[in-house]
Amino acid sequence: MTNTEINDLLTRFAQAWSSQDPAQVALYFCEDGEYRASKGSFSGLSAKGRKDISQLVKKMFAVDRNCMATTNRLLIDGQMAAWQWRYDFPDGSFELGSDFFEFRDGLIALKDAYRKVITDLDTCQKLKQGKMSS
Repeated sequence: MTNTEINDLLTRFAQAWSSQDPAQVALYFCEDGEYRASKGSFSGLSAKGRKDISQLVKKMFAVDRNCMATTNRLLIDGQMAAWQWRYDFPDGSFELGSDFFEFRDGLIALKDAYRKVITDLDTCQKLKQGKMSS
């Protein structure tokens, strides 16, 4: 895939993700694609194949209902890419992370997601109150 094709694919993938339609999201993966989730009880889990990816994403969307996802800083190197993302929650809080992608046959072969974890309670409170910027 060219850089332009990867950029276009990820733009459409981000739109599918924002629609929170698990079946639509899964269509951007290879039949045997893999999604490694980044959060909560899903941390460390790996869904393989479109059916399992759709089921995992459905569970995640149930938890993250009404969130707004935005991406930036897309980096493409050959058949791999990475971007940063921000998840804004209805209560004003947000989470930051990165995704790493591998591509095959015009689709996503692997999406490996990572999320920043705030362990300092003071920093966490300031972020939730909007007193710190990303």
